[in-house]
Amino acid sequence: MVAITIPLIILLVFTSLAIRAVGDSTATQLVEHELKTATYALVNRLYVTEPENYQGLLNKFSESTDVDAVLFVDNKSTFSSIMDRSGNPAIGEALDAIVMQKIEESGSYFCEDVRIGGKSFMGYYSTFPNGTIILVAIENDFISSLYARAVNGNLIFMGV
Repeated sequence: MVAITIPLIILLVFTSLAIRAVGDSTATQLVEHELKTATYALVNRLYVTEPENYQGLLNKFSESTDVDAVLFVDNKSTFSSIMDRSGNPAIGEALDAIVMQKIEESGSYFCEDVRIGGKSFMGYYSTFPNGTIILVAIENDFISSLYARAVNGNLIFMGV
């Protein structure tokens, strides 16, 4: 009985590690795809919105999608649905030079560790025709909690 139990435990450990590795990659690709889709939806709304209404649009977008958005004008965050630690929109933050270079090279950039307003996000940057840079992002803590529940559910299923 022990001779069968030990290999099964080892198999379960390796299987769970493999699922976690594949799951991490798949989850990241899924988040990137969803952020690209959200960016497309937001850009379409920005086209028909006057600039003085951008902040309200970003706030409504965030409330309805659980995805945040930031508009960078002249490489500074000018409008943001992300709140800083004081509860104010995280504006006035500069774009990182490396991020700016990546955006200039390809017109868009996906980053797994964006820092804005003292928080960590996965984000997708793209450019608006007028030169404004749009960041659509989802908080890493939110992603981690969703992913942890999915992995734990799969591991419990495997154990049964």
